[in-house]
Amino acid sequence: MMRKYDIYLIEKEVANHYYQRAGLIFQLFKDFQQPSHIQYDELKKQVEYITKPLPIEELEDAIESAFLHTTAFFKGEKQYKLSILKTQSRARIKMYDRLISLEGIGGVDAETAFFEVLRKLNPYFLAMDFTKEQYGWLTPIKTKKFI
Repeated sequence: MMRKYDIYLIEKEVANHYYQRAGLIFQLFKDFQQPSHIQYDELKKQVEYITKPLPIEELEDAIESAFLHTTAFFKGEKQYKLSILKTQSRARIKMYDRLISLEGIGGVDAETAFFEVLRKLNPYFLAMDFTKEQYGWLTPIKTKKFI
């Protein structure tokens, strides 16, 4: 069964404010997935406001350097594929202006490897699986402790 994740880079202030309430952000994106939604134009503005454009070149450099010496790694234009034969895991990542689409099949090792690259690059990536209604930050955001 294929797994599909939509990954967005959330504005730092929004991520910090909604870290414990990521479900609210998930609901916004879930509604945004329905172009027929009565408030679609307003939802689109909200999504654009809370997300950042992706640093495509930085992402490409990080992905390529992480998997350059991997034999089952394939590079396309704004798209990469990774296979891990030992665990029969395959994943494909595609990059758009504000969205990273990640699809995985078989074991989770290949998609986890992509998640790890993104996690190291920026702590404000939010991954969402609309089919299973699951979501989560790729990196836990540290909260300030006041003594």
